[in-house]
Amino acid sequence: MKCGYCWLAESGRVLDSSQLQPFRSKEHVNRLTDFFNSRTTADLGWLIQLTGGEPLLMPNLDLFCENLFRRGNKVAFYTSLFVDRGQRNLRFLLAAGPSSVDYIMASFHPEAEAHEAEFFQKLEELKQFGHRVFLRFVGHPSRLHRLEELSRRCERLDIAFYPTSLLTDSYPGAYSEKQRDLLESHFASLSQFVQLRGGVDTEQVECCAGNRIIAVNFQTGNITPCISVTKPLIGNVFENRLELNPARIRCPEPGIACVCDVHYQQEIVFGGFDGDAFAQLKEGFVPPRRFDGELRAMETNGLAFHHGRTGIGGVADESRVFFTIAEVKDSVRRNGMRGPRLVQTGEEIEPLFRLSDLVSCNSAPVIRTSCVEIVTPEGQWSYAAAVPARLRSFRQHERLVIRIEFSIDRGSIGVGCVTDDMSTYVGYPERTLLEGDSACDIPVERLDGATWLVIRNVAANGKSSAMTVFTIKTFVAGNPVSQV
Repeated sequence: MKCGYCWLAESGRVLDSSQLQPFRSKEHVNRLTDFFNSRTTADLGWLIQLTGGEPLLMPNLDLFCENLFRRGNKVAFYTSLFVDRGQRNLRFLLAAGPSSVDYIMASFHPEAEAHEAEFFQKLEELKQFGHRVFLRFVGHPSRLHRLEELSRRCERLDIAFYPTSLLTDSYPGAYSEKQRDLLESHFASLSQFVQLRGGVDTEQVECCAGNRIIAVNFQTGNITPCISVTKPLIGNVFENRLELNPARIRCPEPGIACVCDVHYQQEIVFGGFDGDAFAQLKEGFVPPRRFDGELRAMETNGLAFHHGRTGIGGVADESRVFFTIAEVKDSVRRNGMRGPRLVQTGEEIEPLFRLSDLVSCNSAPVIRTSCVEIVTPEGQWSYAAAVPARLRSFRQHERLVIRIEFSIDRGSIGVGCVTDDMSTYVGYPERTLLEGDSACDIPVERLDGATWLVIRNVAANGKSSAMTVFTIKTFVAGNPVSQV
């Protein structure tokens, strides 16, 4: 999809299909499902909510789901349905049935309006096959005029109509009072009202993230307590490791906006349970209703709404509804496919760069715990940190791969290997990392003369960026080095 409210579309990164490659291996898919199946009991199973990017593009999706279904686990899909009606994964989803697919959250994104009749045909078919279906509708200001009409169509189909707030650096705070009233007039769950208020301020929040819910990155295998936080790492799928939190914890990143509606629907945030309303929506159309009493009760119980930037989106132009294919391709031509790439690697060896050796540049704030948090200076291209090379790692190997695992908390970060005077990049070109990225590989050769690993601010608007670095590992390069 090429939604205007998505930084991946704005940057052109939606054209990067390399992340699909690992799922073409049945062994890789079996490894993922074994992680969950080995932790399934007769009394306690998993609901795997597949989202971010399009799950219906996942190779071997049928194998992934059937492995889980055999042990009594379930899946839920967050999908644009923007695939051909005869596409294999859509046919599988239709046939899978509601006993194993808990619900389908189908987002009606702006560019789907050009194929609207087909989109609603898919919704009807899913409903006819017995699925619990939502029509999710992101409330971009220029699309709010469609709310009433779409609500009536959902009522006729008896599927849940689920409009949500636009979540960017400015929204939902930038909605006018009239726009807020219009959105609220179509809400039927507490979660929707919480989102419109900017989410819950997590300074005083207690929740069961990392116990009743976890967030898994299927690219790196890293597991965090929930999708809103980047730390701590509580496990890794590929290491078959999971250390669950106690049943009640304080937010690991107090002060952020807890804006994810799943946290309220699945009753993760104490004082903000929305499970009953969500269960009703799964069964079909629910007329709009107010939740004023529940919202007052949340505040009485010590929960405060955030009323600040949600930190989601990160797009430069919030007025855009969607980009054309030509615009996305032009963005790639101008910027390159600059995102993180993973490459074929051999054995892990003694690190060429150690996270403990990291030094601050330009007085950039650096906080060291089990990981390293870095806030860059303002100004595009400003250096924030550097890690000196321990060149003895090159003694036995000519070609290495440096793998960095991280989260981007805001803005955009450039990483790469440079020569001793920090003036020339060596190895592969500098990587540009954006929110949502979590790992990248930098292949280097001895002849390159890599002496420093550098981290700098590449945000085009010149504002400060921030990242958290979890690990820096060194591998022997595969033969040949090839991007996957």
